[in-house]
Parts: sequence; structure tokens; C-alpha cells
Amino acid sequence: MKTLIIVVLLVNVCVTPVFAGWAVTSLHPYPTGTMESVARGVSDNQQVGELTAPDFGHAVLWNGTAQSWVDLHPLRPGVTESGAYATSGGYQVGYADVNHSTHASLWNGTSTSWIDLNPTGSTLSQSYNISDGKQVGYAVTDGSNPHAGMWYGTSTSWVDLNPAGWNMSSIHGISGNQQVGWVRDYPIMNASLWYGTADSWVNLNPAGVSDSQAVDVADGQQVGYASFNNRQHASLWSGTSASWVDLHPAGAYASYATGVSGGYQVGWANINGLRASLWHGTSDSWVDLNEFLPEGVYSGSQAEDIYVANSEIWVVGRAYNETNSRVEAILWHYNPVPEPSSLLALCGGVSGLLAFRRRRK
Repeated sequence: MKTLIIVVLLVNVCVTPVFAGWAVTSLHPYPTGTMESVARGVSDNQQVGELTAPDFGHAVLWNGTAQSWVDLHPLRPGVTESGAYATSGGYQVGYADVNHSTHASLWNGTSTSWIDLNPTGSTLSQSYNISDGKQVGYAVTDGSNPHAGMWYGTSTSWVDLNPAGWNMSSIHGISGNQQVGWVRDYPIMNASLWYGTADSWVNLNPAGVSDSQAVDVADGQQVGYASFNNRQHASLWSGTSASWVDLHPAGAYASYATGVSGGYQVGWANINGLRASLWHGTSDSWVDLNEFLPEGVYSGSQAEDIYVANSEIWVVGRAYNETNSRVEAILWHYNPVPEPSSLLALCGGVSGLLAFRRRRK
């Protein structure tokens, strides 16, 4: 009996808690005041988003800390507001309000590097994501309907990707040769995938679902939502409508997947309030990122984007700070903590002992 007790105790020591290496950083650059912030995109060691106040919003770039913030807002006549959605390779994309019209925008780390991507003749445009020198979003060139499109660093490079037969469309994610977003012919909205041309359009809408969106893509996976009984379900695809996976966690009222990288997905689930969420390809893999926020400080949260490299995970989003009554940009970082070599050796010994005991039964 004593031997059995010792074995059980050693097994408990050797069990590594899932995601024990999470750390949380508030990227909010102001310790006081009424301004709010949100982080929307992450890649490498950069995060982007915006600061908001009652009378303006500014695109912002961070490098892992609140103190590292850089104001990307273009200091140009007529520019009253801006925001950033994504970053990649040292470049950032988003929008700037120019003379009361939203213009797709591109930066290279500074406010003075701003490039107006609004195509000639377009009354409105937005850029939501960037990869390998290509920017994606939409532009309104016919005076009323947004068309999905892609740029190559200049306003004149814009390519219209709106598929035939659809009134409206937009692209929100890009990775390699894939772009994702949605098409719409009111009231129908369908998650969509492109391969660089309007003719390459693929409808990702799951069978029997009339309302869906795809908003990010990486490593051949696409994420977004599909609606069931007027409730959003976080969704995952792998290139076809038939590949659809429902990520909706048990007990959630609604959920939405907003980012994907390295086989992981992030977003939010409404379970007694909004909770930043992480998945690894299935609904059962759901992890509540809200649990890693400082207790008693933050309440509801949302995850917006994810970046995975070398076993590390970076997630950005927002959380409500109850002590300051404001929304703050948040960075979650997972860095796996290696086991001490002596403990690994001990665990190996215990594993061998348990295997030996099972064989003898």
C-alpha cells in the first residue's frame, strides 16, 4: 500500500498543467484618463490597434509593452481618425478618415510612412490584413456597394475580386495565395475563399446555413462564424464548405473565431459574458483566456488575433478594466516552461514503473 501511495503522489507531481506558461500584459499606454484601447493584430513582435476617445481614434503600433507604443496617425490635413487592423513583415494596414471618407491605409512603422491606398474614383475603402507585400480589404467604386479587393502597396495596384453574381463582398484575411472574407446578396452572407482572382472564388458556407463569414486564414485553415438559429458559432474550415468544423463550446450562447495561426484559433465565446477564447481545432479544445487575466481587475474580454512561432503563442485583444472603467488592449503570451531535467528523469521512472505494473496485471 505504501508503494502505491508513493506512485500516485509522483504521478501528480509529473502532470504538467495545460497552458501553465501564460502571461498577460496590458498594452494600454495611459495609466489615467478616459481613453480606451484595443489590439487587433499581431505578428512577430509587433501588435497593432487603436486608441479611442470621445472625439478621435488613432492607429497604434506596439512592441510587446505599453511603453513601446507608437502613434501611427497620419499628420496630414483632413485626416481626423485612423485605426490599424493587422501587421506583417514590419508593415501595418488599416484605415484613415480623410475629409470624412474612410481610406484603406498602409504604414511602415511610423506616422510619416503612411500610404493612402484608396483607389482612384473610390468613395470608401478599408484594408484589413497584409501578407507578403499584399493588402486586402474592400473598395466602393460604383458609389454604393463594397467590392472585395487586393492591393500591392499602392492605390493604383488595386484589383477587384468581387465574384460574378454577388452584389457585395469584402476580404478580411490573407496568407500565401489564399484570401478569405464574405460575399453578400441581402440578406444572404456567405463565408468565402479566394486564390487571387475573382474567378477563383470558393463558397465556404456550410450546408443548410445562410449566414456565415470568414475573417482570417493561415496554414490552410480559415476561421470565422456560421449562424444557427440566429446565433453565431465559431467556425473552422480547411478550404471547402464540407470541411467545416463547429468550434462552439458547450454552454455558450454565441461564439466567433477571429484569428488563426499554427493550428490554433482565437476569438470569443459568450458564456455569462464575453470571454476571450482559444481552440486547437475542436470545440472540446476550448480554453478560456479570460481566466489568465488578473483576478478582480478585468472582466469581459475578446481575442482578436493570434501568432504562433517556435512553440510560443501571442494573442491580442481587449478586456474591460473594472478598476478604471475602460477597455484596454491586452496581450496574452504563452511560453512553454521546460521541466527540470531531474523531474523529467523522475517522471520517466514513474512512467516505466506504471507500465510495468500494468503488464503484470
